[in-house]
Amino acid sequence: MKELINVEVQTMSSTEIAQLTGKDHKNVLADIRTQIFAGLYEFDKEKMAKISAINEIQGLTVILDNRGYWKDVLLDREHSLTLITGYDVKSRHAINKRWLELESGQQKPKTALQLAREQVFLLEKLDEANRTIEHQSHSLVEKDNLITASNEASIKAGEIKVSEFVKSIDIVDLGERQFYQWMREQGYLFQGSREPRQEYVNRGYFTWKPSEERYGGEFRYTLRITPRGKVWLAAKYMAYLDTKDAA
Repeated sequence: MKELINVEVQTMSSTEIAQLTGKDHKNVLADIRTQIFAGLYEFDKEKMAKISAINEIQGLTVILDNRGYWKDVLLDREHSLTLITGYDVKSRHAINKRWLELESGQQKPKTALQLAREQVFLLEKLDEANRTIEHQSHSLVEKDNLITASNEASIKAGEIKVSEFVKSIDIVDLGERQFYQWMREQGYLFQGSREPRQEYVNRGYFTWKPSEERYGGEFRYTLRITPRGKVWLAAKYMAYLDTKDAA
């Protein structure tokens, strides 16, 4: 068993490593399994399935979610630097720089792009939580907790208009009309219209609902972005900016 000591060991989470390197968190977790547990400690699949055996290793702690899946991994300096040995030079530099800041007690100021990436990351986590609520069966107590969490999430992240979206996502540097035009150029909306293409409505990214009353004998339709659509659109626009910068 790990010995209890009074000195607090500094760690870096797999989530932070993903944010610093720009990698998907699931890929960072996969790297930890293959490079650290399987490669360094020669764990086979059977041993890796035993959380007690994993957490025996000093400097490594695996955190599970309520389904028993890996949610996050805390790594000390030695293991995090071992993990990134095969990463590209920019990723290694970002991790090394962050460790220097942690050890010196400095707080790294975050850029607008980093804050935007964190915002997208949190939206993705919220979307994942909503999908878990929709598809998992739980006990009565767990259901009550999930219903409460779902209601809170709905209040914070319900369907919003495009005007609200462009103001709420830091990385979007366009106004409402410009963003509508960008969505048309990407093929998400019909040309010359604010109506979304049906395939994106079917995927749960947009809603296109009529007004309750008629105006001039006709209903007025409003485009709204769903919580899942917010995650998707933010990621698409971030990829567009990356491509634009590269060009």
